Amino acid sequence: MFAVEERRRLSAQCAAVLARLECGPATNRDLALISLKYTSRISDLRQAGYNVQVIARNARTGLTTYQLKPATQPILQLLAGL
Repeated sequence: MFAVEERRRLSAQCAAVLARLECGPATNRDLALISLKYTSRISDLRQAGYNVQVIARNARTGLTTYQLKPATQPILQLLAGL
């Protein structure tokens, strides 16, 4: 989905979280198996231009589901300017 050269700029944990999200939606439970600080890795991915969105949140159970969405045009334009 994303160029291999872009993955090289990511830390190993970011790359692992990204790989998991590329497989489809992932819960906070899934991502915590990869990185205990998965929220920081998601922030890192967002800063790198990846469009990671929360698609479901259950306040009662604490389960949150994340999904990698295609980059929007403004994000692509921002990255092109870097």
